[in-house]
Amino acid sequence: QTRKERDLVLIVDEAHIETDTQLANEVINLFDPRIIIRVTATPKFEPSISEVRQKRAGFVEFPEEEEEIEKLSKKRQFSEDEIMLELAYNKRIELKKIYESLGFDINPLVLIQLPSDFKEKEEVDTNRKNSVLSYLKAKDVKAKEIAIWLSNEKTNLDSIEENNDEVNFMIFKVAPATG
Repeated sequence: QTRKERDLVLIVDEAHIETDTQLANEVINLFDPRIIIRVTATPKFEPSISEVRQKRAGFVEFPEEEEEIEKLSKKRQFSEDEIMLELAYNKRIELKKIYESLGFDINPLVLIQLPSDFKEKEEVDTNRKNSVLSYLKAKDVKAKEIAIWLSNEKTNLDSIEENNDEVNFMIFKVAPATG
């Protein structure tokens, strides 16, 4: 139904990890995207000049001195998690302004994925979740703007599918099986 109403663009992050499995293809087919963008910092192959010219593949190169991560880490000592949260927080604000300027009533949702590892103890997961919540609280994000979708905790998910839902951030944990 959605495909008939919209042209979907599917962005697959960490595309170098198990994205060519039967299960991954089944999930992609469910979305039936018009365009698939596979993103990875560690590609399995480098596209040929011909593929790039035909726009069948491509890559983006960021000179180190221009990387926003470098800028953030130079300001003060941020952890990797804090840098990623800061980048996502700022990008959400930027996207919100763009949507508003175009007259769209869309509230961008930032998905914050906690790691999923059978070896990690529950307390490590709780600490990571609390760290994210502390960061968001320091940014004056209200509790009603944060959804949580974990096996033992589900909060503020009632209308998260709506484009203009008041939830700005969703904390979730990926399933143990990748693909």
